[in-house]
Amino acid sequence: MKIFIAGASGAIGTHLVTRLVARGHQVVGTTRSQAKTGPLRALGAEPVADENGRIEPDPPGDAAEAVAALRHVEDAVTGITWADGIVLRYGSFYGPGTGLSAAPDAVMTGQIRKRRFPIIGSGDGVWSLVHIADAAAATVAAVEKGETGIYHVADDDPAPVRVWLPYLARTLGAGPPRRVPAWLARPLAGEGAVDMMTRARGISSEKTKRELGWAPRHPSWRTGFVDGLS
Repeated sequence: MKIFIAGASGAIGTHLVTRLVARGHQVVGTTRSQAKTGPLRALGAEPVADENGRIEPDPPGDAAEAVAALRHVEDAVTGITWADGIVLRYGSFYGPGTGLSAAPDAVMTGQIRKRRFPIIGSGDGVWSLVHIADAAAATVAAVEKGETGIYHVADDDPAPVRVWLPYLARTLGAGPPRRVPAWLARPLAGEGAVDMMTRARGISSEKTKRELGWAPRHPSWRTGFVDGLS
């Protein structure tokens, strides 16, 4: 099968290239950096430099507009009749190459170590997380076995921010995250950030496991944070 990957040099993209090439697929992948075409070619993909991007990096509007756009894309993909239109909704990535990893330049873990990633309001927002390698494995399974529809990809342990964030801070050897009232965070971080911290709901990957025969190697962030960040 000939497969096109946008953002092939990114965190999940490199995992996908490696896995798909190993399974005999022909992969064409884009990257925003000419310097990354060589590493992509070394992985077995046909690289295409796209230094201008494919998605506007600084779109106007608020979170509601962004969500509406994502839904429009999903509807368009799953509504096609000439092929299987598959949409994957991932949990929050962690692991090598992501913002939540053991690397010294990882953005999210860097903020957590400095106690600059606070729990907003109640912290009752439930996040689903997924190791980047597990996300890549699920994507390969969807390419090879999926049918038209939407698949959720996350581990088996969705949890409130007030539970997983302090656990991660302890794992990193950092101090406990600070607490910020929702009313104070709202004008600074925006309604979307407050909603993610206080009202978000987790997702279930049962359909993905059942229909694609996939299961995460890291079924919980509790163990994944300990042995899967690097």
